[in-house]
Amino acid sequence: MGESAAANNGQLEERAYGVQFIAVPKDPKKTFDTKLLKGAEGLKRLKAALGHLISQSPYSAGKLELLKKSGEVTVVYIPGDVPKSAATGENVAVFLPDFLPVSVTRRKSYLVVVGRHGVKWPKNELAAVLAHELVGHGMQFRRGRIGKLRPIDLECEAYLYEELANQDLALEKHSTEMVRFRKALEGHWCADFKAYMRKHQRKATALWDTLNPNVPKLLSIFETYLNETAKKRL
Repeated sequence: MGESAAANNGQLEERAYGVQFIAVPKDPKKTFDTKLLKGAEGLKRLKAALGHLISQSPYSAGKLELLKKSGEVTVVYIPGDVPKSAATGENVAVFLPDFLPVSVTRRKSYLVVVGRHGVKWPKNELAAVLAHELVGHGMQFRRGRIGKLRPIDLECEAYLYEELANQDLALEKHSTEMVRFRKALEGHWCADFKAYMRKHQRKATALWDTLNPNVPKLLSIFETYLNETAKKRL
């Protein structure tokens, strides 16, 4: 699984699955109310989660391969709090392509930062988070969508990627967490997308009426939604 390991000024670096994993040193000036995982343990958990996602979710694995072909894919563990997402305000993990210095190769940087809370999540749940942040937002970055699409549409698409991963990872859909996730997916982030479907593709709204929606079909309709709504905003 691990291809190499190195330590640089307290920063740990390893490679696995063609992805760079980095654990940055703890900020000695900061204290927290919970015990922090050491860098090596953090990397171990991140590698296990990504490996699980790759093995269990062929769709996510295929998209990850596209990212690796066009840029550097990196997952960073910081023993602290990650910068909050402008869209969601969450601080579990966040897609931050500019977190590290620009690569001298000028290739795209697909980088996700995972903080002190997210790194402790169970492997399944952490794998789903990586599907959202790394695969979902990574594909948007690859396609030049970040900065052009509305935050609500960016999150809708990334939530759909996460929903597919939830299915592939066989997460318990009736759990409190998954019910909350589904409500956020349909009731908030994809609310505009669903309104578009009700108006323009009414028959396709049945795709939502199941415990495990056909996400690839929804993503296909989402492309039409983006194209048509973008024209109206010009």
